[in-house]
Amino acid sequence: MSRVKSFYDNMIYAGRSRLVKQRRFIIGFVAQALQYGASLMLLPFLGSRLSSSEISVWYLLITIQGLAVIADFGFGGSFARGIATAMAGADRLQEKGFVERRCDAPNSQLIADLINAARSWYALLGLAVFVIMTTIGLTYVLNVTAGSHLDTTDVVMTWCVMAFATAQSMYFSWVNPILVGANRIEQDLISLIIGKGGSALLGIGALLAGGGMLSLAISQLIALACGRLAAAIFLRPITRSLPKVPHDRTRTWALLRIIAPNATRSGVASLSGFLITRSSVFAATSFVGLAAGGGYAITLQLLSAVMQVSQLPVQFTMPRLVALQAKGDGLTLRREAIQLSGIFILLFLFGAAFLATIVPAIFAHIGRSITLLPTPLLLFLSIVMLLEGLHGVSAFILTTGNKIPFSRAAVLSAVAVAIGTIFAGWQGWGIGGIIAVQGLVQLSYNNWRWPLMLLQDTRLAKA
Repeated sequence: MSRVKSFYDNMIYAGRSRLVKQRRFIIGFVAQALQYGASLMLLPFLGSRLSSSEISVWYLLITIQGLAVIADFGFGGSFARGIATAMAGADRLQEKGFVERRCDAPNSQLIADLINAARSWYALLGLAVFVIMTTIGLTYVLNVTAGSHLDTTDVVMTWCVMAFATAQSMYFSWVNPILVGANRIEQDLISLIIGKGGSALLGIGALLAGGGMLSLAISQLIALACGRLAAAIFLRPITRSLPKVPHDRTRTWALLRIIAPNATRSGVASLSGFLITRSSVFAATSFVGLAAGGGYAITLQLLSAVMQVSQLPVQFTMPRLVALQAKGDGLTLRREAIQLSGIFILLFLFGAAFLATIVPAIFAHIGRSITLLPTPLLLFLSIVMLLEGLHGVSAFILTTGNKIPFSRAAVLSAVAVAIGTIFAGWQGWGIGGIIAVQGLVQLSYNNWRWPLMLLQDTRLAKA
């Protein structure tokens, strides 16, 4: 009888686990869709309610504001891994690898110290972003918009509201890595949905009510505040369970010094990936032509979204992967890595097939002058990005071992891709040549190096 009960209990647990994974994936998909599509939702209403000068200035402000987000520079991921490590029972953090654990219970003192360190870091970051945006940023915006015939007061007020919204969002960013590290990823994504979706919906409502750029900025401020407030509410069960310890600046700076090296390496790698994408788009639009370059840029953006969604499962399992790394359970870690790589491949192939077959028909049906790359080039780019995303999965799993071995390779690859794609465009090799250069640079090292390193690490780890 007990065996029958155990069998049914296991079946129920497996069913619940599948439902949780499906729910997480759906929530993650919606969050990524809003991450890429919130600004697109506003576009039709901007065109009908604002002048062309106001639209140009608004997107200039949004672009400059987006640059401030890069200021995180990898600390979010490092704080998330630190929390996951403390949750796994680590006695303390170190710059690389893990110290031996004392027990499987969460280290409450270390978690509390990490939260204090995260709050201090993002408070400094938020203050720095606000000062820079209201001084250097505002000066630049005023110079650029001087000939736009727009009300200078309106531009200044709009920019100041956006600067405050960005600084506020930057400060409360300390909450998100804590949620991720504590395996509350769904709640982190829900807060992102509230912020991004709310910004688009409130902005549409403000435009329909006759508002202008300032009303859009205020809408963004309110929506981002609501998203961060939701994240803070989700965090309460964690903070209530922690000991009430005073904020010790000595421990805070000690933790920041431990976290900083890997965070910086991760930030350099992310920035390099950003430059790889931008350099290929620049080469395509500059040398191949605006129409063909636009098709490449749109296709690249859509495939990037497919890659981000396909990598969600490995991001969801980050706390478990950190725990396996801390235990030195190499066999289980390797099995998880193979499964996650397979899931990524299946999801990416499905998304790429959808782009190649369904999306062009949708664009043609709605009558928009939006075109993707021709099918052969789209498939070629899909293969290049599949390999890139696959080695990205391995690289992400390597980071759960508290090491970032790929920052130097990322910088060298970014430089090689930038030079190579510009040369390909200048030589008249077309879109195919630009894609080929990017693929060959990645294939020469990154595509195989990080999966191989992951296999070597899990072979050497304790079973």
